Amino acid sequence: MTLEARSLYLFLDELEAQCAETIATLKAFKAPNLSQERKEELLGDVSVCITALRIKSELLEQDLDDLEDIQL
Repeated sequence: MTLEARSLYLFLDELEAQCAETIATLKAFKAPNLSQERKEELLGDVSVCITALRIKSELLEQDLDDLEDIQL
């Protein structure tokens, strides 16, 4: 496996972890009996997760454009 392919797989792993974190945060927000303070805290966390997902997705999309040149 080439260095570029390893980098791509590492980046995919990071994106997967970010997705899992986002899902966990959304599930936590849906929990019953949350205080208003906790809801606001979780909404901030969701915002951070979504921003991180957007950035990582954009970077991955750029990498995928070069995928034809990568030996997987």
